[in-house]
Parts: sequence; C-alpha cells; structure tokens
Amino acid sequence: MEVPLERTFQLLQNYLFFKEVSMEDIYAARRLLEPELAAGSVPFLSNEQLDALEHNIETCQPISQEPSLLVRQRQADLDFHDIQAAANPNPFLRFACDLINEMLRRLVVFSTQTPPEEHTRFGCANVKIHAEIAKAARARDSERVRALMKAHMEEASEYVKRLIAESTGD
Repeated sequence: MEVPLERTFQLLQNYLFFKEVSMEDIYAARRLLEPELAAGSVPFLSNEQLDALEHNIETCQPISQEPSLLVRQRQADLDFHDIQAAANPNPFLRFACDLINEMLRRLVVFSTQTPPEEHTRFGCANVKIHAEIAKAARARDSERVRALMKAHMEEASEYVKRLIAESTGD
C-alpha cells in the first residue's frame, strides 16, 4: 500500500526536527534544487499551469500590512513553486522540492517584532521575480528560467536571514 504524501511529509519533518535543521540549511538545498526543478519543468508546463503561475503572482501582490494576510501571502508565494514542481517529470526532484516548500509553508511564522514593511518588501521582490520567471517559462526559455530562479533563491535567502535576525534580535 502506498504511503500518502502528507504522511511522508510528516514523518520526514519529525525526523528532521531532531536533526536541528536550520533555515540556512533548508535554503542551501533550495538554492541548488529549485533552479533545476524550474528549468526542467519549462517544456512540460501546460497553458493552464502557465496561467496558474500568472494568477498566483496576482494573488501574492502585497496589498495589506495586516500580519496574518502577510503570512498567507508568503505561504502563497510557495504555491508558485508547487505549480512548477507539478510539471517537472523527475519524481524525486519534484518530491524533494515539494518537501522543502511544505516545510517552509509550515515554518512561515513572522514575529510581531519584524516590521510589516520588511514583509511587504519581500513580497514585492517575490512578485517581481516570479513575473520574470513566468514570462521566461511562457517563452519556453529553460536557461533563462534557471538563471532567474537561481537569482530568486539567493534573494529569498537573504530576505529570510534578515527576517530571522529581526525576529530574534540578532
């Protein structure tokens, strides 16, 4: 009997919890995997998936400083990556990226100490690069998607480091 994906995520997250995996560890893997996942998905993205990428960008436009809405938007940013993952034909790469994104989705808890403006800047940066990635994907330019996703992962990693530093006072 096949183990449900949700159960697999729970087991791996429990396992990793005791390994003290840091956000920096997660982003180190993400910087390596996401560009390949995104580039590999380009030839297989359907028109519906391309439309879904563009719709997701609209959904993630920062329109409020309300903390719970900001958290939901950062979680929705990950949906953009899930759409690409669904199109990638490599099941193991897809699973690894889905696991990372699910972990991030569950870890997106922002401290009240972090100014909402910082979350808004992060959201605006995500929307901008996601729009460029979607445009390159629609043009079927895998190499451009790879380069843009690499830049996106570097930028996102820096935002997350700042958010963690601000929320912990480091």
